[in-house]
Amino acid sequence: MIRVVMIAAVALMLSAGSAAAVMLRPGPPAPAGTVTGSRLLHDCHEYEKREAGQSYDRLPLGTCMGYITGVIWASPDDGCPPAGTNFGEMTLVVISYLKRNSAQLHRAAGYLVEEALREAWPCPK
Repeated sequence: MIRVVMIAAVALMLSAGSAAAVMLRPGPPAPAGTVTGSRLLHDCHEYEKREAGQSYDRLPLGTCMGYITGVIWASPDDGCPPAGTNFGEMTLVVISYLKRNSAQLHRAAGYLVEEALREAWPCPK
């Protein structure tokens, strides 16, 4: 019974985008079942619609926001945004990066989110 509950909890976290740390795979195409940059960009179009005051679908919007938030919270290597940088700014940076790097959209979304944030806000060396 406990195993069934744990499997259900993991499935729920994955569907909400909370398990971004599991998805952090650099380099080659994302393995089957991994959220790709293409999928994340598709879902994040709803964020852009909301920001533009248009009607939007809440499920992909929530997936976009949950995935990016999960990467930000789980990753120790997601850049060094200045104090006061809000989630909306980070989301727009990620969306912009995904659009500019369309040839990389086959990669794992977690990796691309990290790359976007590191490019926008590199850490001092």
